Amino acid sequence: MTNKLKRILLVDDSREFNYLNNYIIKKNGCTDHIQVAENGQQALDILNLGIKETNLFPDLILLDLNMPCINGWEFMEAFKELKFDQKDEIIIVILSSSINPEDKTRAEKIKEVSGFVNKPLTPEKFNILLKEHFNSTPGHTDKFSSNKKGNAHQFMPSLSISDLYRKLNFLQENNVAKKNRKPLFFSY
Repeated sequence: MTNKLKRILLVDDSREFNYLNNYIIKKNGCTDHIQVAENGQQALDILNLGIKETNLFPDLILLDLNMPCINGWEFMEAFKELKFDQKDEIIIVILSSSINPEDKTRAEKIKEVSGFVNKPLTPEKFNILLKEHFNSTPGHTDKFSSNKKGNAHQFMPSLSISDLYRKLNFLQENNVAKKNRKPLFFSY
């Protein structure tokens, strides 16, 4: 295993996608610290806490666009105004279900945004993201490689990706996440 990321911040109002993304990141092994913010304001609060008290910042932010309170675009505007030394070291990747090509074009014009990935995040997409932005896979190399035949059991022994997506769809269709809200801030 190569160097791990210090922490990853997931910014998404969908508990289902946060669960899925957390699962993929944990199985990759690229970090021991995953933080979740359910909107842009919570993400800004986490960054401001780092500025004022902890000096802990994520290496990677996976940012959804369409969220309540402060959306992804508004978060980016506020992020530009933040002042701290580690700011330029943070990789921000838009992770969105938007199929609007204007969103991708808009993201490309923001210098602080390093990439745009369409949901859902998959192990393969995550490995590509790590290789592109960190020049290597910080976690277990080839753990999710699609070049290896029949390796699904190696990284998801108890639940296949298709089962995970079925559960995700069930939760979304039945609106389970809204009925069972957890506290605003949580870490996995």
